[in-house]
Amino acid sequence: MILSIEKVLLTLIGLATIIAILPAINQGMAQVAGERDQNCLNVAARAVDLAITNSIGGGVASSYVFLPVKVVYRCEGGTVYLEAGNSSVSLSYPFQLSCEGEAYLYGRFVASWRRSADGFAVAELRWSDGGRH
Repeated sequence: MILSIEKVLLTLIGLATIIAILPAINQGMAQVAGERDQNCLNVAARAVDLAITNSIGGGVASSYVFLPVKVVYRCEGGTVYLEAGNSSVSLSYPFQLSCEGEAYLYGRFVASWRRSADGFAVAELRWSDGGRH
């Protein structure tokens, strides 16, 4: 009889402990996810900047990156907006940009130039996944 009461008490203590630490674990995981999103954005922003900078001289970015989180990118005027989860970052340039899409897993950003209808040069940015163009 004493053994079964001890088992019940130990089980209750174990359950109470698990229930007590679940919010802390959940908060810690949310913080880790937020940091992961921000790190992916930083990697994506560096890759975007490298692609645009290299395209000015006619080259392309040669470094592939791995983004374990979907990064949504879009361009408005001369600004590139990158978003992942609840984090976002933007990069501004003194020329027009054209882009919209998602970057995910293994690939690289590629930028190329074209003339707009009004004669201005526009940099087009796209995600090239797995080395395919």
